[in-house]
Amino acid sequence: MILEKKERDVPIVGGKSNGISVDSNKTSKLLYVLTQGIYKDGRLAVCRELASNMVDSYLSCDYNIEDKPGFIKITDDCIYFIDQGSGMSRETVDNVYSNLLASTKENDNDAIGTWGIGSKTPWAYTDTFYVTTCKDGDKRTYAPVKDGAESKIVLISEEVGESDGTTVFLNTKSDTKEWISTLINVLPCFRHIHLNYEGSLFSQANRSEER
Repeated sequence: MILEKKERDVPIVGGKSNGISVDSNKTSKLLYVLTQGIYKDGRLAVCRELASNMVDSYLSCDYNIEDKPGFIKITDDCIYFIDQGSGMSRETVDNVYSNLLASTKENDNDAIGTWGIGSKTPWAYTDTFYVTTCKDGDKRTYAPVKDGAESKIVLISEEVGESDGTTVFLNTKSDTKEWISTLINVLPCFRHIHLNYEGSLFSQANRSEER
């Protein structure tokens, strides 16, 4: 999404001014604000932002999300956000995904995102999550990790993949019902992303119906 920039004349009183910068010793505070502090509800932020990224992942494809829908899968202890979009190359991960505020969408009004922080919303819920992405047969899995003042993206594995796409997944905290409730409220805004639940609550419901 292209942000509108308005130029205006600002009267300056006095002769001296100081530029505003970010204190390099306070990066942990800035990291907290951008990945956790601005979100009141971590689950809601994760569902909304990652679903938006799933939609945006199809913008550079020669097919759309209607042809190859995205899926959000929930088990008893994990949630997966699975798209069949363009995937991320190594360069994109190194130069964009690994940098807060960097984005590939700043010059595209068809994109939902632009700020370069939505992909890190899982940090509003957990300190570690996982990203598996495949681009042109190059499939890699990473672990974005936040440890106090430190944050890093660790390459866990790499292999030959088949189809392009990205899966983001994180471990949940015995709050499956809350995740499902959040998704039920969010997903009507994303009609081509489907919910797939494979946990014990579903099995228990089926057993109750059989009785």
